[in-house]
Amino acid sequence: MFRVTASNFRNKIGTLQDKALAEPVTITKHGEDRLVLMSFREYERLKKPKEK
Repeated sequence: MFRVTASNFRNKIGTLQDKALAEPVTITKHGEDRLVLMSFREYERLKKPKEK
């Protein structure tokens, strides 16, 4: 997973949106993980109920 600070995220949002299509991007603030940006396809996959 790729990590970026909140300030770098603001400065490079377009590039990081493209990166998030390939892998989740963790956004940190004050050294702590705060958010994860991921593709909608990956989000939908994670939302699906697990098959037994």
